[in-house]
Amino acid sequence: MQGPAHFAGRALSAVPDAVNAGLFLAAWLAPSIIGAHWIKTMMLVMLFEFICIHSSAFMMGISEQKSMSRMKRSVAMVGLGMLYMGLAGAFSLIFEAWWPVFAFLWLLLGKIIALWSHRGETQTYGQFVWAMSTGLFIAAVVLGSVIPMPALMITDEVRAQAAIPGSGLWVDNPQQMLASGVAYFAALVWVKLRY
Repeated sequence: MQGPAHFAGRALSAVPDAVNAGLFLAAWLAPSIIGAHWIKTMMLVMLFEFICIHSSAFMMGISEQKSMSRMKRSVAMVGLGMLYMGLAGAFSLIFEAWWPVFAFLWLLLGKIIALWSHRGETQTYGQFVWAMSTGLFIAAVVLGSVIPMPALMITDEVRAQAAIPGSGLWVDNPQQMLASGVAYFAALVWVKLRY
């Protein structure tokens, strides 16, 4: 039987995803209040989440090394995260800002908390969360690309203020990306609270 401590660990691991779902929703529903720049920020968060899903497979491998102490596994996971931080650093240079580094660290923290909060079941839980993250991410992005989403508060003026470089579905219709982000992170919250 799993008690309150187990639920507390699950709830803690879901907090970063709940915050992310809320930020995606706020950028979609209230960009003029929180700032249109959040649309571009959320687009980068989706890219970083893809990178974090990729890196979490390697982190899971480290977390399964029972011959290492928990502290050594944690240090190794942070070290691997720092390698991926190079990508975040490159995006920081492109965007001429340090916030991409912090966004990446935030997403990475969510993955590490999920692994740390499930003592005794790290391997099984890590594999489950990785598989669910991968499947949910792909589903959210595909569905968000083919199902038309209402612009809601994303007006032409807001799109111009967001100043998203390039072209494509997410640039021309950022509500598609924002809907994908809301759906993905909200689904992760449900998975982490449920399992």
